[in-house]
Amino acid sequence: MNKELQQVMETLIGEMGKMEARINGRMDERFEQVDKRFEQVDKRFEQMDKRLEQHDQRMDRIEEDMKMYVNTLVEEMGRMEARMDKRFQKVDERFDKMDIRLDSMQHEINGCKLACETAGLLMQRVDQHEYRIDRLEIKTGIGKALPI
Repeated sequence: MNKELQQVMETLIGEMGKMEARINGRMDERFEQVDKRFEQVDKRFEQMDKRLEQHDQRMDRIEEDMKMYVNTLVEEMGRMEARMDKRFQKVDERFDKMDIRLDSMQHEINGCKLACETAGLLMQRVDQHEYRIDRLEIKTGIGKALPI
């Protein structure tokens, strides 16, 4: 029985070896498949890395272009501001001249008003004197005898 047991054991060990070889073979096939999949994934990652690098380069170029555009706009805004400042200075100068002219005209107007008021007062005085002269002539009776 010992021999039989030993033969059964050897048979079992042999079968287990065969099974182990089959399992190892299958495992090796599976590992190869997994390795192939990992290689494909690695290739995809490399492609994605290349694309990301291209996108980064594009973004860098876009960023540089944007900086250039912004700087150009800022420079142009500075030039426009300088031109506007010059125009505002000219307008301010014209307003100053107009203010001076207005002041001078106001003085002339005030002078004319004063002259008109003076003429009005003189006319009143002349009217008062004529009235007084008329009254004196009436009182004295010489006004009708003298020709003017």
